[in-house]
Amino acid sequence: MNHTELTARVSQLSGLSAETCQKVLDAFEQAISESFSEKNWKTKALVHVSRMLNSIRERQENRAQKREKDQHEK
Repeated sequence: MNHTELTARVSQLSGLSAETCQKVLDAFEQAISESFSEKNWKTKALVHVSRMLNSIRERQENRAQKREKDQHEK
């Protein structure tokens, strides 16, 4: 997935405009790039990625639990 496709997908999923998503993704990229210029950038990059993946996993688990709960209530 390239940057344009990512922006479009984030826009689609979030309901935000592509322009807004582009600004957010650009800012995110800049923040990550800045951390790479610091000491121990490899460790910091891994920490960022790990936190993002944990956040994604937690949201997926929460959605699955909500779906399961909603199905039991039907």
